[in-house]
Amino acid sequence: MKAGESSILGRERGAILIGTLFCILILSILLMGIGTYATSHYQRAILDENYAQALDAAEAGVNWELSKISASVNNADTSWSPTQALGNEYFTVKCTNRDGVTPWDKSSPLYVFAVGSCGLATRTIRVSVKGYTISSPQDYAVFSIGNGLISTLNGNVSIAGNLGTNGYLTVNGNCSITGGVSFNGPNSGWNGTDPGTYSETYNTNPVVWPTVQQVANQVTGSQNGMNYLATNNDNSLCSFIQNNQVLLNGSTTGTFVGKPGGANYYLTSMVLNGSSKIAFDNTNGPINIWVGPPGSSGACVINGGSALVSMSSNPANAVRIYCDTTTGVTLNGSCNLDAGVYAYDVTSGGTPYGNIINNGTPTVNGSLMSNTVTLNGTVNINHVTGYFQGSTSTVGYYGYDNSWMEINGR
Repeated sequence: MKAGESSILGRERGAILIGTLFCILILSILLMGIGTYATSHYQRAILDENYAQALDAAEAGVNWELSKISASVNNADTSWSPTQALGNEYFTVKCTNRDGVTPWDKSSPLYVFAVGSCGLATRTIRVSVKGYTISSPQDYAVFSIGNGLISTLNGNVSIAGNLGTNGYLTVNGNCSITGGVSFNGPNSGWNGTDPGTYSETYNTNPVVWPTVQQVANQVTGSQNGMNYLATNNDNSLCSFIQNNQVLLNGSTTGTFVGKPGGANYYLTSMVLNGSSKIAFDNTNGPINIWVGPPGSSGACVINGGSALVSMSSNPANAVRIYCDTTTGVTLNGSCNLDAGVYAYDVTSGGTPYGNIINNGTPTVNGSLMSNTVTLNGTVNINHVTGYFQGSTSTVGYYGYDNSWMEINGR
């Protein structure tokens, strides 16, 4: 090989080596870039996953708190709760009033704040919450509706069922209440010393009952049901009703009769003197007796009132007496009364009225509901369900109200 050829070959080999090294350098840079990109993408994916999981943890915290306060408002975390773990996720929560600062006072809508975290990601949310109420039907043997008013049991009173009140109760003498006593609302309780002989329950909210006028509206489909009944009634079915009044003397008996779909009688007064009494022939349908007009002073005196068909054997043919006068209902005599008696309304100024007073020795197979109740003498009340129902509203659960907000978004 000549000397010139050897020099050329050496230069070519050097160029190839340099080119190879350059290619290796380029490939190394590309591989480093791909590795850096892959690492960055992986880290970003982890961060995004942690970010999403932190939000999941915060929302889990809200649900956790809702479950606690739905079980009992006394469980509320009014300051930040201890940190709770969910695998590799964590949350802490607190309840505040809607100002977002002061602790929740447990009687109003609220905010639930929750901080969720996962890895290095932290997210805080604020959810508006309120209590959702449920209405429970209430059925009693005797109920005094007046808020904070006093009802009285005197003498030998026997109640086979529950007695309830939105007000205060006085018990004198030998009184038996087999079903217990229910005090409802903040203005209820014993008027004086608790006798300590009854099963007692105390409910936060009063039991809500419709007025006689509201019941009449529902029965008649009219906006002024009592006025409607004054001119659209079944008084002609009973000859002893004269000019919308019942006045019986001596030992006579006036019998109200039912009809298919229900008979509605409208009276401005009912007075039974001596040993006179009323009875109910409800074999053909239910009977409603309405005493009005609302707020008047007409008397409603009841001696007896036995029904041919009992409520327990045929609830569809029940006998109900609604009194909408300020004088209320007086129970006299010693005969059975197979009916539900209801005496409660409110004046246009918002003053409630209506009362039931017992002065005789009857046995009532039904229910007595009134603004106030005074039971004197010897009276036996055997509760039969289905005559009247009130309702009490309680918070069934706490849940989302109307806003969800993230406090520290990305």
